[in-house]
Amino acid sequence: MWFLEFAFLTLSLVFTPGVGVHVSIDRGGSPPDSSKIDRIIAALTPEEKISLLHGANYAGSENYAGYLTGVPRLGIPPLQLADGEAGINGVQDATAIPSQINVAATWSRLMAKTAGHVTGLEARLLKAGISLAPRVNLLRDPFDGSSWQSYSEDAYLNAQLGAEAVRGIQAEGTMANTKQIGPSSSGASGGDTNSQVDLQYQELMNLTVRGDFGFKGIVMSDWGATHSTAPSIEAGLNWEMGSAAYYTTPLYDDVYLYHNLSEIYVDRSLRQIFSTYDRFGLIGQNRTALDMVPNPLPQSVIEQSAAISFDIASRSGVLLKNDDEVLPLSKDISKLAVIGPAAFQYNHGAGFAERAYGIPSRLKSPLEAIQQITGNDHILTSNGVDVHGSIIPADCLVQDNGQHGLLRTDSAGKTSVDSQINFSGESALLGNSSYHWAGFFKANETGYYRISLHRRFPHVGGGLNNSDYLGVFYVHSFTVNGTEFDGFRLLGDGGARPWSSPLAAPDGWDEVGTDVYLTAGLHNITVSVTKVFGDPVEVRLNWVTPTQREQNMRDAERIVSSVEVPVVFAHANSPADVGMQLIHGFDELITRIAAINPRTVVVLNNADPVLMPWLDQVSSVLWMGNPGQEGGRATASLLFGDRNPQGRLTITYPKSVNDTVTRNPKYPERMATKNGTAIFSEGINSAYRWYLATNTSVLFPFGYGLSYTSFKYSKLVIKKKSGSTFQVSVDIKNTGSRPGVEVPQIYIGPPEDAGSKFPGYQFAISTLVGFDDVYIMPGTTKTASFIISERQLSFWRQSDRTWVLAHGQRSVWVGTDAEKKVFVSYIEV
Repeated sequence: MWFLEFAFLTLSLVFTPGVGVHVSIDRGGSPPDSSKIDRIIAALTPEEKISLLHGANYAGSENYAGYLTGVPRLGIPPLQLADGEAGINGVQDATAIPSQINVAATWSRLMAKTAGHVTGLEARLLKAGISLAPRVNLLRDPFDGSSWQSYSEDAYLNAQLGAEAVRGIQAEGTMANTKQIGPSSSGASGGDTNSQVDLQYQELMNLTVRGDFGFKGIVMSDWGATHSTAPSIEAGLNWEMGSAAYYTTPLYDDVYLYHNLSEIYVDRSLRQIFSTYDRFGLIGQNRTALDMVPNPLPQSVIEQSAAISFDIASRSGVLLKNDDEVLPLSKDISKLAVIGPAAFQYNHGAGFAERAYGIPSRLKSPLEAIQQITGNDHILTSNGVDVHGSIIPADCLVQDNGQHGLLRTDSAGKTSVDSQINFSGESALLGNSSYHWAGFFKANETGYYRISLHRRFPHVGGGLNNSDYLGVFYVHSFTVNGTEFDGFRLLGDGGARPWSSPLAAPDGWDEVGTDVYLTAGLHNITVSVTKVFGDPVEVRLNWVTPTQREQNMRDAERIVSSVEVPVVFAHANSPADVGMQLIHGFDELITRIAAINPRTVVVLNNADPVLMPWLDQVSSVLWMGNPGQEGGRATASLLFGDRNPQGRLTITYPKSVNDTVTRNPKYPERMATKNGTAIFSEGINSAYRWYLATNTSVLFPFGYGLSYTSFKYSKLVIKKKSGSTFQVSVDIKNTGSRPGVEVPQIYIGPPEDAGSKFPGYQFAISTLVGFDDVYIMPGTTKTASFIISERQLSFWRQSDRTWVLAHGQRSVWVGTDAEKKVFVSYIEV
């Protein structure tokens, strides 16, 4: 597996996803037949050569994120590329496995590989040759909104899990695509390193990726991230994706018309592409585009994938707090309150696609799963926070001329006045036009309002070629006092599903909403709805007023005083509507519920870290992240003790925004400035290392998680093996009454006197070098063993591009998280 270690160690150096490049990884299959590849390249026409170096569209199906043409006469097949970070995103239904941050929370290499198997298998069955996964970017900024898409804030953890994901995907015959190379910072244009565009940066592409690590596979751009022709192909970029602006006519003209660029670069790129194709047995396949229209998944695969997804989701739950052992709940509990809209609906997670929505028959809510466990007669329910609202009444909508209603304008410029925006069924608007409304709405009181726009989408399945996929980005939007809120795009991302918010409207309509503070009076509002597929336009404009908001909370308060335990489900979008905060209203709701009943349990569905101002008031907190289609069942199984929480956090939860690495006001350079530049001045002490290096206390550290059982560590042994490799072992006993999984973590400190011994080099204050997930029965002891490699004890010397062993004494410790040291010892390197 000559490339696997390189791929993940290098890509995990990236800080937060943005516009970058992706790498399609060799699965370690049969070596390519170079003579066969040379013959194919020689037989290609110039036009065919250029056609193979960029993404395209084709008649017959627009199922996935991308498409690559083939040359059937030479046995070069076309390929489809599908988003796959949490299942395959396409027109056909696919399994919504837990998001990558959930997979990482298991701290299990096996779970990462198993998730990869689901992705690879379903991609192949759904006719996608490349899965755009896994994403191994480091999570740096808690406002970025990318936490659900990646694994963690740690390079080693990302590397280990990413490698296993690739093995799983590619074992099923699907090419994996790790992403992304090149740093970016939230709000920046992305794709630049040291003022060099990544895709044409020789240091990054040729010297590092192709040189130091000997990568011989395919490098593709992110969608729209190619910014040049000759510099990019000279640097080693194989595929321009999402733009077709540089590797099309400009490349043909440079090579074959003006002779400004040698054909050697084109042939080199094709050789790398075909070599990868050949390793996957693709050369010689004569299928056409129409042969790649997917059929529904077999039922046996749906059931198998669902069982795997449930297992991962259950293992990923992180128990953050459990005072007085309120959890697990008794199945014989006399009276239980279940509060929060995420308890009553499938929560698909972030308001963004690039993953599967889920098999419709499997989308069970947590409440349904709880009812199956406990019965229905003793469960009291309340929304507490209404994120959906009701139709804005006619007497609260006003035109510019002061008359009631909003002015509607269609695509032809025809105008009319609507008393409300509420069109469905027989009142639906004609589907051959887009529509725009403008005017004012009247706030009768001062306070927070939730405004939401709902749109019914057709569920499109099977083969489809519709220009709406390519011509429509935002399918609907609205503005309040000039601030715009967008619904989700189509753009070939697998039909039309309700992606715009973590929770669709109760009837399955797509919903985009926001919470705004308004003074009593008139406020400008506009609504825009784009035609899709020619279907009748069904749309409604809703709100929740301050009075209704307060009534919802009082309804929740009324039921919690009479129950044993209230369970509050709280969620956030990703990125959060307000950075590091739950959707507006949940913090207040939890505080008010806990004041009445201190045995309150909070279930969190979020990816990016959130603040918890109510933490000291509640008894228990269970983080479930974005657990996918089986998340309702998994949540219930953890709440009632059918499964024992074993998850551990993979990102630090700071105590405040100002404490974070990127949003600390002392370091404004760490976020992108107006010119798009961000300076990673924290250096190697990023993520949890930053909090340790600055003695900044946190809410929950990296690696943290509790269990329903207890563990005791003993007998730390460190032995020097061959060279400068060390073996670390520790015994762990389950001292509780339940089977459970413990996650021992091995960290090393910097070399003693590193500043004087190695001037000019920075060493991390703490580095994760080993971990395992160890299943232990009650009363039994298991030994966990780890290897600290010579590479992990070395530093990179750029002047001669070598790894240098850092001699001297170093501390080694076993911890249960990044801050809690159980045993500390030392090694001499």
